[in-house]
Amino acid sequence: MPWSVLKKREKERYHLRWTKEKNYKIAKCHIEIENFSGKSVESVCQEFHTKVFSINLAVALTHHAKEVAAKSCEKKKYAYRINVVQALSKMKNSLVLLFFRLHIMDLLHQLFDLFVATTEPVRPNRKFYRKHTVRKRNIYVYCKPVR
Repeated sequence: MPWSVLKKREKERYHLRWTKEKNYKIAKCHIEIENFSGKSVESVCQEFHTKVFSINLAVALTHHAKEVAAKSCEKKKYAYRINVVQALSKMKNSLVLLFFRLHIMDLLHQLFDLFVATTEPVRPNRKFYRKHTVRKRNIYVYCKPVR
């Protein structure tokens, strides 16, 4: 097969894999799923499942918020989407409150309103050309933890 055909197939496969790679980035960099404060097996299991639960709850709450944000931005120039890192940060701050408050619907409505308010425009065909210089860094800017 010609080289150009192989490159085209590789690009297609990469785009199919993109959502999984994005989810790994969220789990590893923003949530820090591999960073545990406890030392025992039980505390590590609890932290891991808490982090997975917070990701799932944030995604569940942002699912409907995406539709509301899309409807409110129909007349704007660009399409808008929910800022996932902001949603995870707000979820992390209020996760404990969901278990201790008697009436959690008010808190869920506040979170929903925050998710709708923190939208970002999606600009199509936007490209930033990379400078091919090698710099050694210890902390990568694009992989900041949530808080």
